[in-house]
Parts: sequence; C-alpha cells; structure tokens
Amino acid sequence: MPEWCWAELKEGYKKMILTVTGLPGTDTRNLCKSLSLQLGIKYLPKETIIEKISAEEKKDREKAEADVLSEEFVQKLRAFILNEAKQDHLIVDWGLATWLMNEADLKVFVLSKEKNRALEMTRVKKVPFVEAKQEMEKMEEEERKNLLHLLGVNVHDLKYFDLVINADKLDMEGITGIIMKFMKNYRVK
Repeated sequence: MPEWCWAELKEGYKKMILTVTGLPGTDTRNLCKSLSLQLGIKYLPKETIIEKISAEEKKDREKAEADVLSEEFVQKLRAFILNEAKQDHLIVDWGLATWLMNEADLKVFVLSKEKNRALEMTRVKKVPFVEAKQEMEKMEEEERKNLLHLLGVNVHDLKYFDLVINADKLDMEGITGIIMKFMKNYRVK
C-alpha cells in the first residue's frame, strides 16, 4: 500500500473507475495487474468482461466476441462496468471501455514507439519481429476502425485522457510510480 492516503481516498469517495489503454504492444495488461495489486482494487480485463456479459446472457464466448462490434454490446458494456463500480473500485484494461466510459475518474494512455511495441509482442507471443509487427499493425487498424465506427473517436486523439505516459524509457515500476504519484494529487470527481 502506498505511503500516501490511498486508503482514505478509497474509503472517502464514490467507487473509483480507473481505465488504462494504449496501442497494441504497450503491455497495459501487466500494468493494470500491478496497479490492481498495489492499490488493492478490482482488475477487469477485456476477456473477463466479455465472459461475464456473455454468461449473463447465456451466450457462448464466440457470439459475444462477434457482438463486440454492435451498439447493443457497447451499451451492455457500459452498464456492466457501472454496475461493477457500485460494488468496488475498478481498474479496466480495454481500449473500448476506456473511450466509452465518460464516468471514469482517471483515464491513462500509455505511449510507445512502434518498434518497441513490436519487440514487446515478439517477447510475449514468441514470434518473429516481422510477424509481431504485422499483427500489431493489423490490430491497431481494426481498433482504429471499430472505435471510429462505434464511438466516433480517433485513437490518436489523446485529449480525452487525464494522463499520457511515454513508456519507452520506463520499466513497469516507473510507469506505475508515475500513475501512483499522479493519483496522490488527483482530485476525484
């Protein structure tokens, strides 16, 4: 637990929603896991959200994945996250949720150069650099199209974020440290 008053912040305010995103290969999953452990708040990755929404509707996972592109799914996603936030503080790791949730108390975007993101994907997926770079570019283009179509947002427009971090010269501890320091002085809505 941090030295500062996170415990007081956690107890004194409404349930906080933290969202973290970045372009493919920025390793937001591990960042969110680290923050979740340090802050003692619930972590919701994309896969868990899809699984829970599909379980509520008794749909199979493949159908839920296909539904992600629908406006109906977007509304269910918002409702699900808001409902979860009534019960506990949350950290959400999913670009769609980050752009969708105007109610998020802190929105973080992690930047990294294309080469570094491809190297990260090479390390994680254990594939050649060229293959990782192609997959990353494909994922980035799909995300760009989906967000533009569903929400009318440009993934490169960072004005909607409270904190933008360039991760190229930082390790995970440095990135979490910046977020924690920012939160220390952040005024929750």
